[in-house]
Amino acid sequence: MVVANDDAFLNVDLHIGARTRAQLAPLIEVLDSELFEMFVGRIRGLYHAHYESCGPSSIEGRLRRRNASVVIHELADVVEGLNASARRAWKAAAVRDFNVGVEVARGAWATAHTVEADAVRRVAALRARLVFTTY
Repeated sequence: MVVANDDAFLNVDLHIGARTRAQLAPLIEVLDSELFEMFVGRIRGLYHAHYESCGPSSIEGRLRRRNASVVIHELADVVEGLNASARRAWKAAAVRDFNVGVEVARGAWATAHTVEADAVRRVAALRARLVFTTY
């Protein structure tokens, strides 16, 4: 049996979606200055904005162990610090996902990744989903 470990953790992306760009505009304006924009555009009828952290775990990734919980906390810090109009856009968004990306080794049929309870609670408090994408 081949089992991948946390070395296959890639990153956590923040995915937000709404019916129109205008609904996300106040949120995009703030997030563009706080996070790295990966994608903004339409996917299956919704307007999406996808971001990843520019925080300490990204900058010091080689110096300290990155994991999903650390990056979730960085992204949650940004969302919790939103101004009033961006916060309204966050609450109104149809999609609010913390998307954990993991790479599965060729031949592996199982992989285990831990998200600490405090990180899960923060995602839930933000009324967001915790999503896992495997590559």
